[in-house]
Amino acid sequence: MTAQEEATPPPPASAPGLLLDSLHIQGFRGFRDLPIPRLGRVNLVVGQNNVGKTALLEALRLYASNGSPSVIWEMLEARSEIGLNFTPSQNPNETEERILALRYLFYGRNDIRSNTQSIEIKSDNSETEGLLIEVAPNNGQKDYVDGTIGILKIQNDVGIYGQYALNKNLPLNGSLFNDMRESSYSYRYVSSRGMSNREAATLWDSIVMTSGEDEVISALSVIAQNVRRINFVEQHITRGLSSAWAQSGLRDRIPVVKIEGVDSVLPLGSMGEGMGRLLDIALALVSSANGFFIIDEIDTGLHYTVQPDMWRLIFAVARRLNVQVFATTHSWDCMEAFTKAAVEDTASDGMLISLRRRRDTGVIHAVLFDEEELGIVTDEQIEVR
Repeated sequence: MTAQEEATPPPPASAPGLLLDSLHIQGFRGFRDLPIPRLGRVNLVVGQNNVGKTALLEALRLYASNGSPSVIWEMLEARSEIGLNFTPSQNPNETEERILALRYLFYGRNDIRSNTQSIEIKSDNSETEGLLIEVAPNNGQKDYVDGTIGILKIQNDVGIYGQYALNKNLPLNGSLFNDMRESSYSYRYVSSRGMSNREAATLWDSIVMTSGEDEVISALSVIAQNVRRINFVEQHITRGLSSAWAQSGLRDRIPVVKIEGVDSVLPLGSMGEGMGRLLDIALALVSSANGFFIIDEIDTGLHYTVQPDMWRLIFAVARRLNVQVFATTHSWDCMEAFTKAAVEDTASDGMLISLRRRRDTGVIHAVLFDEEELGIVTDEQIEVR
């Protein structure tokens, strides 16, 4: 799971409304205590480097997944944080490396073998307790077998609770987490690198013969108005593989499009990076009904001229399917396009979240701008990134 989460059945339809109307993160990565008192239907996160834009998306992903251990390991691997806890002479096994890498999730990055650490992600306007993740050192407890480094505890907002021994002698993808509960939310995460063809094909299969197909075509039409159909077709994979693998017939599925006035289909990749990014956005968005759509560096590969239409599409689909969107960007053009769409779409709430680091204390805090305030910001060219 790199660009999307494992397929889970969508929750029952609910009355349109925000899943999170506020957010409070404590003890996660660089956030000692980050309250965000208001959230919108569509939220764009901006800020300088190293203020936690991606970390904020990670916190939301943890919340949406009920603190899934598989999501935790994936986050650590994506940042190359696993394997940095030992010198070569110590010869650790892989499981122990992964366990000790948990320190990077917690504020202060303290060694989990000697410090109890906790993360809390919640809404301050909700009566539920939110998500609590805690790692405590073993301290010689007799209830756990030899090799147990610490205890991982996870409690979510509906009271599901898990307690697991972090044992260096057991595989983390085995029986250690076999009773972990599934997420109660529908959600999709797209990284700055985008989806693999296989991941995109899986989402496409889930919306074939539904109105989601039309949403995807509409998204691609932001760049190419003559796109009429899209599909995924099998392609043999031979390049970069050993002859044995090549001869085994390993296949990938690539996106192809039918263009008006052209008889043959075209690989989507031949139409530029932006088309692939729009496809990722559309597939993930329509697969997040009654849930969250979380995307890092949303404008990757997209020319500034198409971004207003992209945001208009996102606002419309998010409102129609009851999706709450969280995205990041470094770009003024993307922020300006977001503002334009937010001001036009009076039926949906748009919120810009500017993360900043206080000069005196180094503490990260959030400054919020709604549609009306954003209009002033862009008109006056006020720097909020």
